[in-house]
Amino acid sequence: MTVVIDEAELEQFGYQLLKAMPEHILNRGLSYYHEGRVVFVEMVGRTLVADVTGSEFYDVALDLDWVHMRSRCSCPYEDICKHMAAVFFEVYAMYQSPEVFVAKLLASRAGEQGGVPTLNTTSPVAPEPEVLAKLQEDDDFDTWLNALRHGIGYADEKTIYHQALSLDNRVERAKEVCATWSDDARVRFELLLYLYAMQTAGTLLGASLSDNYYVRTLEMILRRYGGLISSLLDTTRASSAAADAAWNARLIQFLREGLVQQTTPDVQILQAACFVYEYWLGEVPSLSEEIAWWEDVQADNLQNRQETVRLMLSYFYTKAGDDAKAWSLLDGLDAEFRAAFYFINLDVLVRQSAWARAHVWLKHISLDDAKLRQWYAWRLSENWVVVAQHHGDARSDCEAFLTENEPLSHSYLARFYIMTEQYRAWVDYCLFNGRMPNEIEREALRHVEKAAPEYLLPLYHQAVERCIRLKNRAAYKVAVRHLKKLSTLYKKLKRQDDWVRFLNQFTSRYTRLRALQDEMRKRGVIT
Repeated sequence: MTVVIDEAELEQFGYQLLKAMPEHILNRGLSYYHEGRVVFVEMVGRTLVADVTGSEFYDVALDLDWVHMRSRCSCPYEDICKHMAAVFFEVYAMYQSPEVFVAKLLASRAGEQGGVPTLNTTSPVAPEPEVLAKLQEDDDFDTWLNALRHGIGYADEKTIYHQALSLDNRVERAKEVCATWSDDARVRFELLLYLYAMQTAGTLLGASLSDNYYVRTLEMILRRYGGLISSLLDTTRASSAAADAAWNARLIQFLREGLVQQTTPDVQILQAACFVYEYWLGEVPSLSEEIAWWEDVQADNLQNRQETVRLMLSYFYTKAGDDAKAWSLLDGLDAEFRAAFYFINLDVLVRQSAWARAHVWLKHISLDDAKLRQWYAWRLSENWVVVAQHHGDARSDCEAFLTENEPLSHSYLARFYIMTEQYRAWVDYCLFNGRMPNEIEREALRHVEKAAPEYLLPLYHQAVERCIRLKNRAAYKVAVRHLKKLSTLYKKLKRQDDWVRFLNQFTSRYTRLRALQDEMRKRGVIT
C-alpha cells in the first residue's frame, strides 16, 4: 500500500465521507476491512484508488478534495457503500484502530442533533390525507397531481432534516393508494409520485446548500428516487402503461414546468427527466416541438434557467442528430453537469446504434479537461469498450484511452483484450499487474481457456510460485489448486510429458516444504 496522507486530513476526510452512512453499513465496512477484502490501495494524485473483493472485484476511488461529488465505487449500490468505507478503514489503520474512528463519528452525530437549518415550506393549504385515499385509477393526471400536492407537498416540520425524513414516509403512504390498481395505472401513478417527490426534494436542496450535511442527506434521497424511476422504466413493465397519449402529453408539460421552476439545477432531477423522455415517452413527443419549446425558454434569458435549458437542449439536439450544437451547449458548463449529459447523450447514441457518432462523442470527451477524465474514467472506459465492440474503427482509440488512464481503467483494458481476442496481451497484462487467477473474472478465464489455453500456463505457474513464497499452509492449499489446474491444462494441450517433467523438478525443488508436500498428496498431485 503506497499512501502518504496526514492523519488529521485523513480523519477529516473520513468524517465527511461517512458522516451520513447508516451504522449497519459502517459495521459492514469494518467487517470487510477485518476480513482483508481490500487487496490493493494506491494514491493517484489526490485520489485513493483501491480494489475490494465482494461478490466480485470492485474498483473504488476516494477523492480527497471532492469527497462526495467524485468518490465512486463500481458496485451496483449508488451511494457511499461498505466497499468505500472498508478502503478508508484500511488507510486509517496506518494511524489508529478503525473502531476508534467509528466511535468518534457516532459520538459526533449524537452531538449534532440541535442547531439545524430551518425552512418554511408549509403549504398554504392544510394537509388533507383523505384526498389521496379517495383517488381512483381512472382519475386523470391533474387529479392525481393535485392529490399529491396535498399529501406529499405539505409538511409542517420546522427543519430540512425532518422534512426530508417525513417525505419518505409520505411517499410510502401514497404508494399504498395504488396497491390494488391495475398494473398500468399503478405504474403511471408511481412514476408521477416519484417525479413529484424528486421535485420536492430538489426544492429542499436549493434551500440547504449552505450546510453540507443536509445537502448530503437530500442528495441521497434524490439518488434513491432516481433509482426507483430507473427501475420503473423497465420497458417490459412500462410499455403498455406508456401508451396513454393524453396522459403523456400532460406528463411532458409537468416535466417542462418542473425543470424550469427549479432555482438550483440538480443532476439527479435532470437525469430522471431525460430517462422519462428516453425510456417512457420514446418517440412519442415531437423533437422539433421540444426543441422549439426549450429554445423559447432560452430566449427569455433568465439567468437561473440557462444551465437547465442548455443541458436539456443538448439532449434533444443529440436525439435529433445535431452533435455540434449539443457539444457547443455543454462546453463551458460545470464539470458535473457536463459529464452527466455526456453519458446521457452517449446512452441515446447507443440506443440508436449510432456507433460512429458515439465514437466521435468519446473522442470529444477525451479532449476535455484531465480532471474530468480522472473522475469519470470508469464510465468512459465502459463506453469505449462498448463502442469498440460494435465499431472497429474505434478500437485503436479505445486501447489508447484505456492504457492512458491506468490503473483506473485496468479492468476494462483486460475486457478489451478479451473482446479483441488479444489473448497474449491479456495474459501479459495480468502477469505484469500480478493478478492471481482467483482475482480474475471466471468468465474471462473460461473464455481464454476455450480459445487459447496455452496462454494460461504462465499465469498459473506464476500464481503457484507466489503462493509458495507466503510460506503458510493456507497458501500451500491455494498453490495445490493451481497445480491441479496446470495438470488439466497440460493434458488438454496434449503435453503430459512437459507436465511430468515440471512436476518432478517442482517436487525436488520444494522437497523440504513438508506442509506443501502433504497438501499435494492429499489432492492427488503426487503419490
